[in-house]
Amino acid sequence: MDSAIVGKHLVSIFMKLAIAGLAVVTFLRGEYVWFIGSSFALFLTLVPTILERDYKMKLPILFDTAITISIFFHVIGSYHGFYKNVPFYDHFTHFVSAATVSLIGVTLLYDLAFHVRIVKLPPRGFGIFTVIFAMSMGVVWEFLEWGFDLMLGTALQQGLHDTMLDLLFDTIAGIIIGTFSTLKLRRGEPLAEQPLRGE
Repeated sequence: MDSAIVGKHLVSIFMKLAIAGLAVVTFLRGEYVWFIGSSFALFLTLVPTILERDYKMKLPILFDTAITISIFFHVIGSYHGFYKNVPFYDHFTHFVSAATVSLIGVTLLYDLAFHVRIVKLPPRGFGIFTVIFAMSMGVVWEFLEWGFDLMLGTALQQGLHDTMLDLLFDTIAGIIIGTFSTLKLRRGEPLAEQPLRGE
């Protein structure tokens, strides 16, 4: 197996174990809200594996690794107070999450274009789509935070400046993934080696 693939597997496994460890610790401490939250987070990291096993999907290992990294930083950062105590941690996690969402979005688009063949786009079109997709998902996330703050009295949004910085980091992530995807397609390299759905 390629060393890069092995490395991605190890990163994903380590972070899953860290989240599982947090679930155990919070249960033993009687922090049951955190136990439920970390357990749900662990389940989310296993979604790619479940899709491959139960629905015969053939997902790139990068999907699993990117999703796990994104959830890991969010859960660990929330529990240890990094969002409040570490400068720009919130914007960093926005960047990581937006990069993950962008990667998933452009790979799905590639599948529709080159395997299902119901979409036709030049390489530049994939880049433009990725940026717009990342920005759109960032807006949706901000609406969700705003809604939670209104309904539950939380303080997920810290003002207009904070929200605009979040959206800026979302956009930067989309530009990076979009540019990478465009350059790769221009070189004639695939974004996904095989259809995402199994036979």
